[in-house]
Amino acid sequence: MENKILDNKNIIEVEIEPCPISFIEIGPLPNVGLDVEVTYSFNTIFAGTSEINGKYVIVDVEENNRLYRRLMFLSDNTFIQSECILSGDIGTDYLVPYHRVMIDSLRHIYGGITRVLSTEMSFCVLGLGGGLLTKFLYDKFPKSKVTTVEIDPEMVPIAQKFFNLPEENERLRLVVDDAIVFLKNSAGIEKFDAIFCDVAGDNSTEKLVFSPPSGFITKEVLSTMRDCLNDRGLLLMNFVARDFQTKSQVKNDIAEIFPKTGRGDRPHCLSLGYAIDVGIKFMPA
Repeated sequence: MENKILDNKNIIEVEIEPCPISFIEIGPLPNVGLDVEVTYSFNTIFAGTSEINGKYVIVDVEENNRLYRRLMFLSDNTFIQSECILSGDIGTDYLVPYHRVMIDSLRHIYGGITRVLSTEMSFCVLGLGGGLLTKFLYDKFPKSKVTTVEIDPEMVPIAQKFFNLPEENERLRLVVDDAIVFLKNSAGIEKFDAIFCDVAGDNSTEKLVFSPPSGFITKEVLSTMRDCLNDRGLLLMNFVARDFQTKSQVKNDIAEIFPKTGRGDRPHCLSLGYAIDVGIKFMPA
């Protein structure tokens, strides 16, 4: 199936195989810094400092005649952590490209989007930020439950106040915890139909892995994520590497822990592999 994903620069075309493991490159990496040439103006509506993420701002940005709201971490090269278009319901009708691939991939595992929408499922999102992915899952999959784990307690009220994230309820659980600790405590006790690993990493240029933090791509933690999935569960990981050797190693580890057997009764993994300054191409597992 062909998917066309529109971002600020181009249309990214990827093909997602209906198979257990896929590794997709959809670079170059978007939303890193503000070094692209644009017609740009912004208004800071809130500024704060978190013990975990340092200084951050909420800004309303007019970029090329389009209005966005962004959560930006200033201590990390003005990294855009979350972004939505300021039109309609915030966070419901706009997702960044890799989030769209994550959402669309659900149809391949669960037999079509209609079945996904009509099925009671349990989603786990690792990393809240502005809460846009969590809000999208909550709004668009009304029969499903969403558990989101965020290490920074300050992000929860930020997401609720500025990005319209709902309060906790019977379908939405917001857990303030280290995501790895949460996974280890949940393994063997709680199962999810899909885990979205969308944890902000380290933007330092000397780091080979940009996202997620390196602790999430160890064999131990990848195995823990697998153990937290139902038999047909799906791990969706936003993985960004700065060199091909590291990317290849992580890909091999994922393939080892989520073996591509062709069977539909075991957990699967779809890793979205961004690589900085790498052309767009599809790379099957």
